[in-house]
Amino acid sequence: MLERLPEGWDEFRTFDVQLEPGKPRRGYASAFRFEAFESGGDCDEARSEQTWVVTFHPEWLDGFNDLAVMWTIAHELGHVASGCRCGSLVMGGRPMTRVRGLEEESYREVTAAEQMFNERMADAIARAWGFWREEEAFEKMFQDAQ
Repeated sequence: MLERLPEGWDEFRTFDVQLEPGKPRRGYASAFRFEAFESGGDCDEARSEQTWVVTFHPEWLDGFNDLAVMWTIAHELGHVASGCRCGSLVMGGRPMTRVRGLEEESYREVTAAEQMFNERMADAIARAWGFWREEEAFEKMFQDAQ
């Protein structure tokens, strides 16, 4: 699957993949950017060095067909490729992102509009990489379940 991704998609990105047991209430996987390790200042987000962790929950994914799992992976890597601030930590079940430009390290909640934008961006990137069939399989699983 990774051979389908374009060369250089992860330039300026370092990411680690982990498997986490259990079935969280929301999400089959997640991508978090470790903003605390990034240098401050008004740098170009898309070209700044970033560190990410992508987490998958096998207990959810075990019920998916192979194409749907591939869509989930492509979508999460789409978050990494986008460089968008998805939240670097979770407090009280809410994703928080670092507030830049302050002397003291400070965080704010990622808004619902930002979350929706980030999800759509990750989808768009995965589609641009050619994962259309996988997305259709993912969507069909949920249509069939209803």
